[in-house]
Amino acid sequence: MMLNCILIENDASTAEKMSEYLRNIPFLNLTDSCTNAIEAMKVIRNSHIDIAFINIRLPEMSGVEFAKMLPETLKVIFLVDNKSHAIEGYQVNAVDCLMNPANFEDILKAAAKAKAFFSETEKTPDLKSNSFIFIKSDYKVIKVNLSNILFIEGVKDYVKFYVDNGKQPIMSLMNMKELEKAITGEDFMRIHRSYIANLSKIDMIERMHLVYGDLNIPISESYKENVLKYVAKHSI
Repeated sequence: MMLNCILIENDASTAEKMSEYLRNIPFLNLTDSCTNAIEAMKVIRNSHIDIAFINIRLPEMSGVEFAKMLPETLKVIFLVDNKSHAIEGYQVNAVDCLMNPANFEDILKAAAKAKAFFSETEKTPDLKSNSFIFIKSDYKVIKVNLSNILFIEGVKDYVKFYVDNGKQPIMSLMNMKELEKAITGEDFMRIHRSYIANLSKIDMIERMHLVYGDLNIPISESYKENVLKYVAKHSI
């Protein structure tokens, strides 16, 4: 899940450092950095913004007053100078209030809190009836036929799609658990904590490993029975 964010900070040096931090968070896209509420409101009206990082002490109006003007769906994280300002921030349902200037770790934690709100409400698409999917990878959107996927590997916050004739796996920022809900069905099955396999593409099963040409992936004990049922269903 990629979320669009905006930074409203009137101090140039703080804004520069904060922008650098926000660009280094994998699930955030920094849409714009503004120095005042008027400029920021124009951006918000013309763009889809999910999270706003706001200095609570803006020149034209307080960050709290500005936050009251924003859509309820937009999550606010305040940058504050003291605890009394933090209390004001939480009174308008801010996700978090960070002491300004904030460090990268605190910003990342606050952003993750905001992301959790969207994760709870996001509907997982059902891809089982699709013949293909589009995968966001770096700055590209790649069309992949489901029938060409060999298996999918989860690596922290990313997943790797291994496909037929692919020299390198396609890596995408994605949640493995949500992908499992969307894609598993007749042929796609979770076979390990780190793997979802397309069982219709395997060459053989050897020593509790699925073999795809020169590649093989393990079957964990907890998923073994489901794999064996699939094999039995397609055996003669």
